[in-house]
Amino acid sequence: MKCGFLVVGVIVALTSCNSSSKFNLRQLEGIWYYDADGTTMIESWESSGNNQLKGVGKEVIDGIESDTEYLEIKMINDTLNYVASVIGQNNGDPVFFKAISVTKDKVIFSNPTHDFPQFISYAMTDHMNLLVTIGLLPVDDSPQSFDLKFSRSRPNIGHK
Repeated sequence: MKCGFLVVGVIVALTSCNSSSKFNLRQLEGIWYYDADGTTMIESWESSGNNQLKGVGKEVIDGIESDTEYLEIKMINDTLNYVASVIGQNNGDPVFFKAISVTKDKVIFSNPTHDFPQFISYAMTDHMNLLVTIGLLPVDDSPQSFDLKFSRSRPNIGHK
């Protein structure tokens, strides 16, 4: 599942919404936009239960939105997981990433056995902006990673 795995979904979350030391999943709810270098992506997230989110990643080409991945952030066996099902990849099977670091403003998910990405990080820079980083392990010294800067502000993408 190569670079087509654009996280946008990535968008993330964490253990307890009531704990001030843990990432609050509710801050990811809603629609997020990435628009740079001729590429427009949309990630939308909604609550699907206690400490769970469901999301959809979309790409916009010539003003037409197309689903690219289906996302979930949920607890599995007492561990927060990011689950991505990318359309046209991995035989339609979901890929699981376990939370390895959760703070008030950032969560990092990892799957060291996956080809790319091996980690997905969501960091709230403020209530309107989200920095998603994906790459190869190790997180702090990744040989290959890139950032996607999402905003709640809708760009002029000319929907059809």
